[in-house]
Amino acid sequence: MTKILTLLALLSFPILSLAAGLEIKQVGSNAFNGNLVNEIALTYNKSYTYDLATQSIEKMSVVVTYASATIAGVSFTDGQTSTGTITVISTTSLCGKYVTVNGSVFNFFGCAPYNSATDTLIASSASVTATAADLCHAISATNTDTAAISTCTATAGVVDVVSRLSNGVVYSLATSSPALVSIGGNIGGSIATEYSASANTITKTNRFSLALPVLYGQGTNAISGLTNAATYYVIPVTEPSVFKLALTSTGAVAGDAINFTVQLASTAASTYTLAPVAITGSPAFIWQFSNDDSKYITYASTGGISDLNVTETTNVYDFGDFNYRYLRMNVTAPTAGAVLLKANLYLKR
Repeated sequence: MTKILTLLALLSFPILSLAAGLEIKQVGSNAFNGNLVNEIALTYNKSYTYDLATQSIEKMSVVVTYASATIAGVSFTDGQTSTGTITVISTTSLCGKYVTVNGSVFNFFGCAPYNSATDTLIASSASVTATAADLCHAISATNTDTAAISTCTATAGVVDVVSRLSNGVVYSLATSSPALVSIGGNIGGSIATEYSASANTITKTNRFSLALPVLYGQGTNAISGLTNAATYYVIPVTEPSVFKLALTSTGAVAGDAINFTVQLASTAASTYTLAPVAITGSPAFIWQFSNDDSKYITYASTGGISDLNVTETTNVYDFGDFNYRYLRMNVTAPTAGAVLLKANLYLKR
């Protein structure tokens, strides 16, 4: 009979609307408050259960605050490789001169006798074009297995070198004789890439939450695995910066990330965008209670989320006497977008 009377009382519990910014402080030794929900951007259906076994209470109420989540989009880049230029001005008196590329020394000589033990570059003729081509060939051969140089091209007497990675690193470039062989500064201008094909991650400071739907905007260069104007779902990895993308909301919750497969290396950085999708649908929640955390009874009155906008709305749900061990809040997320949702328990012992 006691449980029947309690149930009848709970089915008609009052809901009080309060202005945003409500603050309830602990009063005396017989008051307690606990957090049930604290979501800045909830995007998928979720249940929250509070075990009251350790609380000896007389009265209970829950303060619920909700609003549409305002999450800023982000942009990221595929980066830009470092570049440098070496210009062979003259081959006259080039004997014994050298250039240094990322710590590797390339000695020129166009005079006899040749010393093959110490000289790494032989100018095939007095032509600056041929000498530049020989230098480029030597640089390519020496840097095959390093991260420094990806490509080297020679046009006339000018050698262009490009780093292998978009990693923001400046590689050294020096000459012993600027009058004969000049350089255009170090091999620099690199912009570090903000995504990784090997880890399938994007690194950019953000406020994205799990399974948040984001609209992808493609830059000049396509990223394999992603399609322009498609919606993807966020998998946070290391907050607040590293995350992955999934094809579906359920895939995001399961951690099933998209494989980027190919890492781009571009001489001109390309910018990509991820914009959170606007909220749609009718998010809501229901209250349930149980004594065994298995068989739950649902209240006849549910806690609907209405008038959803960026301004926070706060309601107080007064349960009065509560004679059950478990309180559960089952939340139905919006169809798209995200909702800010907080629920705090206030108990009187």
